[in-house]
Amino acid sequence: MNLDLDDLFDEADALATEDTPLPPDLPLPSNYDVATPQRLMEVRNDTINSSTSGSGDCNNGTLGASSGNINGNGKGRGWYARAPIEAGTVLLVEKPMAMIMRWEEDEAEDDAVSDDGDMSLEDDDHAAAADANVKLSAAAKAQDANYQDEHDDDEKDDDDNPPPAAATTGGSVGTALLVMRLAESIQLDPKLWTEGISQLYPQNESMAGNLPPWICSDNARIGLEMERCLMGLSEVPELNRPATVSGSSTEGSNSTEKGMTIAEQIRLRLPLVVRYNSLSVETSPELFVHPGPTGHVALSGTALFVIASLFNHSSRPNVSRWAVGDVTFFVANRTIEAGAELCISYVEHEILCEDDGRRTAVLGMDFVDTTTDDCNSSNDENVNVDKMVEEDGKRRFDSDSEKEDNKYSDDDEVPTMPVVDAEVQQELMDMPPDERLGAIDELLAQAEGRRAPDDHAMDDADDEGEDDEGGGGEGTPWFQCDAHQLRILQALTLDGMGQHGDALPIWEGCVDFVDKNLPPMDESGIALRVQAALCAWAMGREKVAHSHARRAMADHDKLFGGGAARFRRRYRREVELNIRPDAKKRPVRGIKVMRKLFPVAE
Repeated sequence: MNLDLDDLFDEADALATEDTPLPPDLPLPSNYDVATPQRLMEVRNDTINSSTSGSGDCNNGTLGASSGNINGNGKGRGWYARAPIEAGTVLLVEKPMAMIMRWEEDEAEDDAVSDDGDMSLEDDDHAAAADANVKLSAAAKAQDANYQDEHDDDEKDDDDNPPPAAATTGGSVGTALLVMRLAESIQLDPKLWTEGISQLYPQNESMAGNLPPWICSDNARIGLEMERCLMGLSEVPELNRPATVSGSSTEGSNSTEKGMTIAEQIRLRLPLVVRYNSLSVETSPELFVHPGPTGHVALSGTALFVIASLFNHSSRPNVSRWAVGDVTFFVANRTIEAGAELCISYVEHEILCEDDGRRTAVLGMDFVDTTTDDCNSSNDENVNVDKMVEEDGKRRFDSDSEKEDNKYSDDDEVPTMPVVDAEVQQELMDMPPDERLGAIDELLAQAEGRRAPDDHAMDDADDEGEDDEGGGGEGTPWFQCDAHQLRILQALTLDGMGQHGDALPIWEGCVDFVDKNLPPMDESGIALRVQAALCAWAMGREKVAHSHARRAMADHDKLFGGGAARFRRRYRREVELNIRPDAKKRPVRGIKVMRKLFPVAE
């Protein structure tokens, strides 16, 4: 990767110093060839039992995306390799159509808590708006000739027995905010919808009509604002024209949707487009400095891309992504053969080693994430197949609050979401080191299933010899990433106490976990190797330190490019972190260590 990113990094560094930065609008690298996607990839339509999937080609501007296999037994459209692709190849660099910052979502959620005292009127209004959206969805579904043929017997004229109301899918404030931001942009420039967003999944009204209408269940006020914003689109004359449907399942070609305007089409489909296609955007989240004052956490958010929305999901992705501000890079993380589908992961890579049920719960979509092989095969039968969830009551989560409320299933307190989240990690790091190690040991025993869940593990971690009822027997293991995160905190704590000999094998165990369980060239593995190198350096084990450092730099160059100079640019603050106590004879952080362990030229 030889893209010029210095100016991009400079602008991102400047923005990250602000507590509440506006959504970034950084430039694409000056030497990036915008024809790269067309040169390396092509859009294919897997039509196996999937009559509703459209087709498209990036060359003629017709784009479309299928979120996994939501709409049928086939896979829908996706990116495929035109020719063999080497690991580290940049496939796409794209800026989003719109982005919502994490701080904006947090601020809206805080307002929701303060407004919680009297929401009855807003709840009624929100319910009415949601009901109207359900009716709009039902109207779209009724216009699908295939649907009518299948349900003629069920839809006889009988005013005394109306059909039951359609189910809805609730979700997060962030999704609603992103819908509103996009709607405002469409009001100013309707072509954003007609020539871009409208071609994303769900690609037409009949497809949308077969999905649960989306409402903002986290915050009634924000949900009502979203509905009003969408209804305001009808005031734009250009959006009051009859809607034209691309790839209609009933026509097989472009057609006019009877009785539905473009504004109504947007109102029905845009929340679903955002739900199924938006991606998280974070700058350098793998770095230990990320959440601190010298990190880039302020630039985190959720965004909607157009070209990147064609990447389907796989639990064994062959494409990784990383961002600088709002500029997002999609890079091959392994050698890919010609004809293979190019897939990303819609969830954090740490989740991918879990079983089907847990991956599906975190994914929060309408399909079960089952992988039969990785995305590196050109044989469609071996490519990741995401099976559609039948209407059998299987649970899915869309919003952060819903996921938090449902971290455990009803059976034996089996976690359906990771337990050791940022809040738990911060609570541990606020403890004195000795107490923290005790709490980590207690939580590790629970995470690995060696101890039954104990709600007071951290409170009682410093009480030695207690054998309370909650600590007896074995339990169900948590997510593997829970134990992984706890071991990282354990290594950090031991390193900070000067116990480098105990910390190093834990760091190396964390590196081994990444190598075995996460996609190749994962950025978290690079960050962990850097810490292992610094720990070994503090011990005076220079050969071990240099071994970890060389591997970290090599993997970094494959994923991020730019050689040692870019590595040092991205990791300079990481090496300056005051993690380990000062040694008498050798520096353990700063520029001298950077020069010794991570030289520009050997």
